[in-house]
Amino acid sequence: MPKNEIKKIGDPKFDSKQPALDYSSSEALEELKIALKVEKLVNLMEHYRIDPKGEHAWMYLALELADHYMPGMQFAEKKGAPTKWDFNNNLRLYALVKGIQYSRPNMSRKEIFNYLPSAAQETLLKDIIKPVTKPSTLETRYDKYLGSSEFKTIEAILKNRSEQEKQELFQHILENKL
Repeated sequence: MPKNEIKKIGDPKFDSKQPALDYSSSEALEELKIALKVEKLVNLMEHYRIDPKGEHAWMYLALELADHYMPGMQFAEKKGAPTKWDFNNNLRLYALVKGIQYSRPNMSRKEIFNYLPSAAQETLLKDIIKPVTKPSTLETRYDKYLGSSEFKTIEAILKNRSEQEKQELFQHILENKL
């Protein structure tokens, strides 16, 4: 069989040729059954392109079979464009909102999110937050970030910092100096 040909279970090329079972003892018969099963498992390894003589061949076979047959072992790839809201951009959004709050303390939350699309054009978020981005979209993203474990970590880090230190940190984040 050519190397690049995939063997299929049930294919006569995949199944081993079974010799006539004329063994007189049940022990010999069991040994033969085990030998045939091992041979089939070796063929299965070859089917999954696993070196049967490899150090961890049995583990790799177990993983392949589990991945193939057990729904909990399968990873579904997310469809669509990759997310632009990674850790850094979420942190930049938070820093931008905080920066606006520090520089314009009398602005309401609604005014801050209305101002965000234009303020973002002066930061590293300009490629993500377009001038036409809806304020409600940004507010939803911001609120989602505030509920995340990433934010809880940032909040714990900032807890004992002075307001001046926080402002400087947010400025560094927006200028990508960190």
